[in-house]
Amino acid sequence: MEILKYIAIVVALLVIAASRLRSKIMKSIGYLVLIAMPLYSIISGGPWDFTSSIIATLAAIIGFASSMYTNGYQELKYGGGHLHILIDVFAVTVYTTFVAMNVISFIVCWLIAEMVGFFTIVYEVERRTLAAGLRYIAVSMVPSDMALMTLLASLSIKMPITEALFTPITEVAHLLSGLPPVLYIIMVLGFIAKAAVIPLHFWLPDAHSLAPAPASAILSGIMVKMGVYGVLRVLPSIDTAYTPTIFLFFGILTSIYGGLLALVQTDIKRILAYSTIEHTGLIISVLMLYRLSNLSVFLEAALAIICSHAMYKAALFLNSGSIEVYSHTREISKLGYLAREIPAEAFSALISILSLMGVPPTIGFIAKLYLLISLLSYLIVNPVVGTVIVVSTSVAIVLAAIYSIRYITVYWGTWRGGTEAKKTGIELLRRLTIWECIPAWLGIVGTPLVIIAIWGIETMKPDILAPLLLAILLFLALVYYIYMRLRTASRDMQWLGGAVP
Repeated sequence: MEILKYIAIVVALLVIAASRLRSKIMKSIGYLVLIAMPLYSIISGGPWDFTSSIIATLAAIIGFASSMYTNGYQELKYGGGHLHILIDVFAVTVYTTFVAMNVISFIVCWLIAEMVGFFTIVYEVERRTLAAGLRYIAVSMVPSDMALMTLLASLSIKMPITEALFTPITEVAHLLSGLPPVLYIIMVLGFIAKAAVIPLHFWLPDAHSLAPAPASAILSGIMVKMGVYGVLRVLPSIDTAYTPTIFLFFGILTSIYGGLLALVQTDIKRILAYSTIEHTGLIISVLMLYRLSNLSVFLEAALAIICSHAMYKAALFLNSGSIEVYSHTREISKLGYLAREIPAEAFSALISILSLMGVPPTIGFIAKLYLLISLLSYLIVNPVVGTVIVVSTSVAIVLAAIYSIRYITVYWGTWRGGTEAKKTGIELLRRLTIWECIPAWLGIVGTPLVIIAIWGIETMKPDILAPLLLAILLFLALVYYIYMRLRTASRDMQWLGGAVP
């Protein structure tokens, strides 16, 4: 089992080499191996624990889709370049952060991933991208690095520094128990800066909206989960008196704030960016409730939200890149009726939006079901606080549904712009479509896998699995039927009261 961690490093280096050589076959094989290893670890029970394995699998899937998408994207948007190498380095360094076995490798991979993330944000060297990059350094990198150093210093209090550096990452929580609450607050505050939770959230909207689309997919789909992963690693050790209550408040506030700001954005990438803030707020809230109540259902809910958000948000950011290279704009006011001209992208966006809204049987539905179950469980334990949390979470979910509909209007909404957008040939765009569809489709067909991962393989008996698979097939048929009907209706000159441009 231990040999897998060395194989992961070798394969990650091979992926970067294949990217430099522009070998799509070698790169694809490398990513598939990176996906397979943590899945095998889940089945066999090692060398990585369940938390590392599930998030590493997500990182490899999103990295693969984003990497292959970049090959066509950089040609269409920039006319060439070396963005594909930067994206591959970014993807594999984030991946290695989750499969790091000890503290020193975890810190090193984290720092490298952060630095590469900065270069993806400032890839389009402009004044606004440089400002976004500097804000990312000041508000995301510096606090999270302080959290890492505090973690290492806290371990060094209990053992020599050399032993602390090589402490297995799975033993960190046990060794950190009994520290003063202020140290836990510093660590959690630093990690939530990476997850863009209030009060250290304001680096994310510009960083995610100004970075190239495949970089945004990795930033939003998986890199913000580095902050969540850091919280998960220290969560069992933190005090129950102050830290969970403080960050429960910040998490709830973040979820509502992100939803409200997403409603008023006119740039589709900024809608998705603020949506990420909303969902990381929900994840942190659920984790803090897990620490306060010790109910395992909260941990299961958090993992379900992590899986669903990673898939549909990565798919939607890639989708926004397709919209941009086709129409040369991201402004909702200048878009509309795109389903008539790029139907495959419309179908991909529709599936991801339905998952974001929590429509069954998508992964988003499983996540919201877990969330509801966990909140009702806490409502029984603490009716007063539970009621406030249920109401706040419900508001966030409703806001998510509203801004999701706003996003999808770029395909089926009315045209309000004064001039027609410039359009890239549809033949070139097809090189991107298949890759944005991978995380989108996994948002549906991956539902049984998420249930198995969280509940266990024994839950997937034929009497449970058969109705679930039937529901998925019927859902896909229904979505396709609706899509075809909407595509036909979009040709109507008066549909939704707007004239077709």
